[in-house]
Amino acid sequence: MVNTYSIIEGIAFRKMNKIFNEDSYTLLKDIDTLPHPAIDLVPKEIKDFMPIIHTSRGCQHRCSFCSVSAFYDGKWRARKIENIISEIEAYTSQGVKRFYFIDDNLTVDTKRVRIICKELKDKGLDDLQWRCLSRVDSIYKDPVMIDKMADSGCTSMSLGIESGVQEILNRYKKNISLTHVEEAVKIMNNSSIFHGWYMIIGSGDEFDTPKYIEKNIDFMKKVKFDILQISILTPFPGTEFYAKMVAENRLLHKNWNKYDCTHCVYQPLHTMASIQRLKITSIYTI
Repeated sequence: MVNTYSIIEGIAFRKMNKIFNEDSYTLLKDIDTLPHPAIDLVPKEIKDFMPIIHTSRGCQHRCSFCSVSAFYDGKWRARKIENIISEIEAYTSQGVKRFYFIDDNLTVDTKRVRIICKELKDKGLDDLQWRCLSRVDSIYKDPVMIDKMADSGCTSMSLGIESGVQEILNRYKKNISLTHVEEAVKIMNNSSIFHGWYMIIGSGDEFDTPKYIEKNIDFMKKVKFDILQISILTPFPGTEFYAKMVAENRLLHKNWNKYDCTHCVYQPLHTMASIQRLKITSIYTI
């Protein structure tokens, strides 16, 4: 049985405490070879169906807390634009009018995004509605891209700020500044695209104190977001942050059910109370 499974590319599994095909995510070099989902098999009676579309996989950035770069080893693979448009047309032929670009960062290549937007317009698909995820640096470096996205049907975008404290952003290896954040938010506020932002409480180092937590919150309060989602810093296996917590023996447990971004599962350097008092269960502010 093991031999049978182990020759199937893309399948990773554990048997007898051994992991087979651990690097299965790297086996598929050309993601254009994947067939499109069988949209014709979706029952017609399903209402408000919003399919997800991957135009790419992975992320080139190396944020210390992020499991995406860890899982894909910092690699980014993109599909051909004609393949993406073909998949969208397959959905629209079945009456689908909205979809979600589920890429971890659709805007890695802003020129590529502009081409996708132009293709949607040229194909008469700009009456669709779509959502995506992006990054601060993509926005402030190419604000015209935002206009193109809105014009081609983008209605909602999610972005990570992570922290309102520059020192913590540097430790996260976000490669953005708070000035860039404010600039990106202004650009989004001048567009028709609804923008949701992510914020993290905690740093895992000397900045885990009430002073810096409050500084983080104060910055977020003064910026005009459409919506802000707050979570607690979580050491996901495979990340740089996880390795640091293991090396310093600061993981509180390995109850993976608690690794949900709403519980503090590591020991802060200074005081646990400053984190525990902020137990969060999907807090949103508008």
